[in-house]
Amino acid sequence: MSSNDKKSNPYLIYALDINGKPVHIDSVPNGFSCNCKCPHCSGKLQAKNGGTERAHHFAHNDGADCKGAVESAIHCLAKEILKESLCVMLPKNAGELQFNKVETEKNFPELKLRPDCVGYYGEKTLWIEFKRTHEVDVHKAGKIISARINCIEIDLNSCGQDKEKLREFITQSFENRKWIYSREHGVGSSEHTVSNRNSSPKVDSELGLVKLDRHFAIDDKGKLIDFREPSEFDANKHSYYCPCCGKEVVLKVDDNGSYTFDHIEETNICKDEMYLRSAAVSAIQKAFENSKSFIIHLPQYRSCKNDNKCPYYQECQIPTTQQYDLKSHHFDKYTKDYKFNDVAYSTDLVLYRENIQKNSIEVRVNTENLEYGQNSPRRTIDITIYNENDVHQLKKGLSDYKNVHFTNFAPYAEKKAEPTEINHNIWKFIIYTSGKIYIGPARCTELSNSFNNSNTIKEGAFIRTNNIKEDMYIFLLLYYKKLQKDICRCQLCWSLKKTNGINNNYICTRYKTKGTPKHPLQEKNPPKECPYFKADFNILKREKELIEKMKIVEFQNIPQNK
Repeated sequence: MSSNDKKSNPYLIYALDINGKPVHIDSVPNGFSCNCKCPHCSGKLQAKNGGTERAHHFAHNDGADCKGAVESAIHCLAKEILKESLCVMLPKNAGELQFNKVETEKNFPELKLRPDCVGYYGEKTLWIEFKRTHEVDVHKAGKIISARINCIEIDLNSCGQDKEKLREFITQSFENRKWIYSREHGVGSSEHTVSNRNSSPKVDSELGLVKLDRHFAIDDKGKLIDFREPSEFDANKHSYYCPCCGKEVVLKVDDNGSYTFDHIEETNICKDEMYLRSAAVSAIQKAFENSKSFIIHLPQYRSCKNDNKCPYYQECQIPTTQQYDLKSHHFDKYTKDYKFNDVAYSTDLVLYRENIQKNSIEVRVNTENLEYGQNSPRRTIDITIYNENDVHQLKKGLSDYKNVHFTNFAPYAEKKAEPTEINHNIWKFIIYTSGKIYIGPARCTELSNSFNNSNTIKEGAFIRTNNIKEDMYIFLLLYYKKLQKDICRCQLCWSLKKTNGINNNYICTRYKTKGTPKHPLQEKNPPKECPYFKADFNILKREKELIEKMKIVEFQNIPQNK
């Protein structure tokens, strides 16, 4: 309907007859004999339809200008059209709906509601609300949703007093109408899951601020309610309050059929992140109260069962996640907003057993911009939330929640790990009778603390190292000074230089003048006592540094059976 219709009919041309039905100005006698009343104020009207110069219209007996008369006339006319047509076009993509019967202004005392129209089709009903000056308010919408009543709202603000055009708008157009509730079309139904109704921030056009749609509230029995799940709430039986500030809230529905809440008092509304934090604390609290167990998955380490007798490495460990039921460990009490004397903040939630001062766990909720920022001497569970879906997940507890950080809990699990589970990679060394030194990786489970190879002088493993192979060679040469006649010491010689080639080989700079091997480290039998050996002073200066960084363990030599 065009807004021009309204402008072309500035006068009231529909009134109510003695039976309360809307009648057109040209269908009644002239003057007060029309027996009509104003659809807005119920005042007596005079029909002015006898002339030809001025537009025919109804006028009040006292000549007053009743401002709501035209709007009320259109509203009454829409109800009459629906009752006559027994047909309405539903919101977009929902199609046309035919009724067997339509009732207007039917009272539902148990709900304290009186819809404009109720259409009956088969065994089902549909409420139709017409919006002119007032839309379905949040209180009424909440009751409709809670009662699971299919309902649409049709906006008549673009319509005038042309009955046929109004009929066409109601029965043939899907514009300017929305669902308040519909199970069949997934508006407000329990099938409309949380994942499909994500928390989406909206922009406040007046303030230019991003506002979060809020769905979590506390009912009058202290239960945390998610308005994205209509099966959880009933606005006809309960009142609801903000989990942060505690002020009463009301349910509202937007044009997309999404349900959120608004504070009844619009002043001093709590900030979004404070709301998220409070909702998360309430979710964790309810999960703790309503469950026989309270599971956490604690990141820990399992140390090797041989750690006290392992000659190679005494700190071998593998990361693990251990499941603990805090309630089975007697952490079955809690308190909110508790202030310990040794910290500057109040803790969101404290779980404890027996004495809160001696045996407690702090549960602290952080958001992107609200963090505690202070360490606690107690065991602490820090939870970070980003949106309402995180709050929804916390209603199930902490067991599957990912954004959790644990502080001051035992770092090692009680159960030890088998050496084969860890399979620690260490550096093994062998000094051969040929004078060559081998250094390479080996698994701790593959090593033995003894050897019986006749070609070996020394064999062992590094239990502390910087993992630089060249440094390990130098360390062994410096460590085994007494074996200088039995091993190649070329790597300590100032004449050995690294080439810039692809393989970065070492070359003896005296091979042309003195006839030494060009690549002594690659020789099958490298020189053991080179007459041209001269220690590199820069390498010798590193002896103390390398001894501090490295440590080895030798394997025992088992004599060969002869």
